[in-house]
Amino acid sequence: MNKINIWADIFNEWDYNGDDLFYAPLKIVIESAEQLLDTISSIQPGQSAVLTISEDITLEEGKSMEIPSGVTIVLNLAGNKIINEVSSDAAIKNNGNLTINDGVIVNNSTANQGSDAIKNEGGTLIINGGTYGSDTNRGAAVRNNAGTVIINGGTFATIDR
Repeated sequence: MNKINIWADIFNEWDYNGDDLFYAPLKIVIESAEQLLDTISSIQPGQSAVLTISEDITLEEGKSMEIPSGVTIVLNLAGNKIINEVSSDAAIKNNGNLTINDGVIVNNSTANQGSDAIKNEGGTLIINGGTYGSDTNRGAAVRNNAGTVIINGGTFATIDR
């Protein structure tokens, strides 16, 4: 019986399925934009995390949430909001595997076309309910440049943050 991932020894819980020892995804309650961005940037390709947002989060100018290729994240918004104040980019850019559950993601930018709530750039994006959009006509709720998008309910529109 071999351990599969040393990173899991430090950050994750080990599970045993009867045959092999494997790591469960990192599970973290997120309380701020800084913690959210720092956590995502620390996850390496091949690793996964379940992040639960405990309060509304505002991404400040120059910041956006980027999921790298090879990273798997389940983002449980738990009815909370992620609001993007970035002047010219998406609130969330996905190149990995991202599942979003029940919340609100809004891009508040009026600066540039393409100021989307979520931009899928080659990964797999799964949306399970929630509300997504821009509060202007400058961007899309969800833009799929490449990859796969699966939508299981939700509202996608121009919305007021």
